Amino acid sequence: MTRRLLAKQSGVRSTFIGYTKQFDNVTVKESTLERDYYNWMLFTLPHDAVFIMQPDKFYYELNGKPTHYTSDGHITFPCEKIWIDEVKYYEESIEPAVLHKHQVLKGLLEEDEKKKTTFRVLTERDIRIGERAENYKMLKPCLHHPAPVKVMEALLSKVKQPQLSLWELYTLADNKRINRSVIKNAVAHKLLKTDLTKAWKELVFTW
Repeated sequence: MTRRLLAKQSGVRSTFIGYTKQFDNVTVKESTLERDYYNWMLFTLPHDAVFIMQPDKFYYELNGKPTHYTSDGHITFPCEKIWIDEVKYYEESIEPAVLHKHQVLKGLLEEDEKKKTTFRVLTERDIRIGERAENYKMLKPCLHHPAPVKVMEALLSKVKQPQLSLWELYTLADNKRINRSVIKNAVAHKLLKTDLTKAWKELVFTW
């Protein structure tokens, strides 16, 4: 797919522009919901997936008239499976005209079974489960730092418990004179596992 010059697609109040090393591209997010969707993909997609926001326009006919569509996300997996994502607030997604448009797009985009394409409509009910979106937003800056492998080995050495709460990890770090920020970095780089749908202060971690 040819990448095009990124620009705002509609008149919106919030715009977030950024570059992500993992996907090697610059993105324009036109709402906080699109930003939260992007962060969700950033933390959950495999590193060998190709993720592009606002890819090339798809030209089609709607109600007998030529028009075009730009998805919010286009994801290609090494197995050639493709996800085409539309990000919408739930109340807007169930409007009759929007439902009809999505039904037409789904039929056109998925008609060739060989392409393994899935058209997905994702709302805040999918993207903002519990505290996950807030946690991803907090953790995203940690991805600019290398994974703290050696520091975590030092932190968890001689720990016999299979899991620790956030405050137990903080206490452990304080006792070993390790900066508490290593916990966030370790979660961002998946060295610590936890349920990010819960509030940060309530988390319990395994490794």
